[in-house]
Amino acid sequence: MDQELFGRLLQGYNRGQIARYETEQAEPPIDFWLKMMRTFGLNISWAFTGKGKPYVTEFQHCEERERFEQWIALADEKTQLLRELRGKE
Repeated sequence: MDQELFGRLLQGYNRGQIARYETEQAEPPIDFWLKMMRTFGLNISWAFTGKGKPYVTEFQHCEERERFEQWIALADEKTQLLRELRGKE
C-alpha cells in the first residue's frame, strides 16, 4: 500500500504527512492513532510499548479484517496497474 492510499484510508492524511511520520520527522497526533485503531484494529498499547499483540483480539480473526485485506490486495493491484500504464505513455 502506498502512502497516499494509506492516508486516504485514515481519512484526512496526505502522502507528505504519512512520509513525515514514517521518517520520524513529525509525531502523529492522537487522532492518527485512534483512526489506526478503528481502521486496522491496531492495539495502541502494542504500538507504544511493543508488548502484546499488534491487533486487538476482536480484529485478529474477524471477517471484517479478511474483507479489508482483500480490499487492500485489490487496491495494490490497481495501483501497480496504473503505474505500469503511466510508464508506457
